[in-house]
Formats: sequence, C-alpha cells, structure tokens
Amino acid sequence: MTAYVVPLLLCALGMGGVYLGIGFLNGILWPQVFGALYAATESPVLRIIAAFPIFFGPSNYLVGKAYEVGGATIGGVGTLVFTVLWMTVMAVIVDQAKVNMWVVGGFTLCLVGCFMLLYGIKGL
Repeated sequence: MTAYVVPLLLCALGMGGVYLGIGFLNGILWPQVFGALYAATESPVLRIIAAFPIFFGPSNYLVGKAYEVGGATIGGVGTLVFTVLWMTVMAVIVDQAKVNMWVVGGFTLCLVGCFMLLYGIKGL
C-alpha cells in the first residue's frame, strides 16, 4: 500500500505546486501575500524567473521523486490524475464556475481510466 501512497502523495504535492506557480505567473495567487513580489516582477520574464525557485523547481523535484519511488506507471498515473484535479480546481476558482455533474463526471471518468491503466499495467 505504501508503494502507492507515497508516490501519489508526491504527485499531488508536485502538481499542486505547478498549478500554484501558474496562478503566481498570472498574478492571482494570494495577492495580499505576493503583492510586493508582483509589483517588483511586472515583466513576464522576471515573474517566470521568480517562479522557478518558489514553485516550479520544487514541484519538478517532487514529481521526479514520485517516478523514482513508484516507477513510471504509478508516477505517470499520479501525474495525470493530479494534473486533471488541480486544473479543474484552478478553473473553478478562477472562472468562478459552479461544480456540476459534468465536472464531477469528467473527473470520475478520468480517475477510472487511470486506475484501469494502472490495473492493466501492474495487474493489481
């Protein structure tokens, strides 16, 4: 069980960091916390440079560690699942959309498909 939990947790944290970084790049991530940094990095290039050590570097390390610990199958499935999850959460928050049955159904379909892949490759 730990062989699945640890890499999936690493993927969750890593992909969450990627989407936090995207929010930072767009200037919508906690303006009260990062306001001074947003003002200092109005240029997109400067903001990207600032985002690497804060968000993207640690996130890539965590996802890479998930692949190292769980292998390509579990790391890949975890990356896919948490990419869809965090992308959906970000879209709902930014667009102020309501979660409906289409959103829940689409995520569920993605989740079931990923577990089918995991079962097919690993033969759980």
